[in-house]
This record gives sequence, C-alpha cells and structure tokens, in this order.
Amino acid sequence: MDSRDELGQLNESINKMGDLLQKSYGDLRLSHRELEDKVQERTATLAEVANQNKELYKEAQAAVRMRDDFLSIASHELR
Repeated sequence: MDSRDELGQLNESINKMGDLLQKSYGDLRLSHRELEDKVQERTATLAEVANQNKELYKEAQAAVRMRDDFLSIASHELR
C-alpha cells in the first residue's frame, strides 16, 4: 500500500469537496439575492396596489355621500 497514493487521493477528494462547497455557497448567495430582489419587487407592487385601493375607497365613499345627499333631496322634494 503506497501512502502517497492514498494521501494524494484524499487530498484530491478534499479539494473536490472544497470546490463543491464554494460552488454551493456561491449558488446559495445568488439564490438569496434573487429572492431578496423578488421580495422587494413584490413588496413595492403590493404597496402600489394598497395605495390604489385607498384612493378607490375614498372615491367610493364620496359617491355614497353624493347618493345619500341626492336621495335626501329627492325624498324631501317628493313630500
């Protein structure tokens, strides 16, 4: 049994594992950045939709007030 061959194989295996770990960590960091970007984009979209809904709600409230005023005037005129 040649110890150089065994140590050489062990060294090669360790180097391959190190390379795989570096690649895995790199892939993980890339995935993390992509996920963060998606979260920020989705958050911005949801904030925009929330603002639009807020404005639509205000418009709906104004329309209800105008309807109520109209019905009040019409009811008074009909009496």
